[in-house]
Amino acid sequence: MIRDNFRRISKSKPYKIIRRIFWIFFLLWWLLLSHVTFSSPPEKEGDFACFFGQYRFSVESPLPVNPIGLWISVRYFFAEPFYLVVYDNQGHYIGQSSPTLRNDHYSMSIRNKTGACNMIITKKDKIIVAGAGSGLDVTLHHKKWWSWILQWIHN
Repeated sequence: MIRDNFRRISKSKPYKIIRRIFWIFFLLWWLLLSHVTFSSPPEKEGDFACFFGQYRFSVESPLPVNPIGLWISVRYFFAEPFYLVVYDNQGHYIGQSSPTLRNDHYSMSIRNKTGACNMIITKKDKIIVAGAGSGLDVTLHHKKWWSWILQWIHN
């Protein structure tokens, strides 16, 4: 009885449309953002995290789980690619730097706690890593599209 009801529902047109929409969104997330999705707020200052005023910063490495992540990992293998994730003091996700742009020549100075904390500049609406160009900027109030999508996963 339950099996028959499920078969009838699964063959209905609205169910198929919803299922297709879900798989399209999942595929787009996997292709564009899965390599920078899985990070957690730092609990204490350590090698790849620092606390700076009312913000916590985490320097993360992209995962080779999709074509972009795999390309970045292979292309910048020796340069240790990274991205910056910003949280507030309670550990709530605020935003992160671009999921595609990597400033590999700055990785040696930012991949340690002291280098990262010394290079971070907070402005009124932006977090900037000094000397890294605009690729590591994180806006606080006007989120970029990737930060807007990832906030639903992190919070």
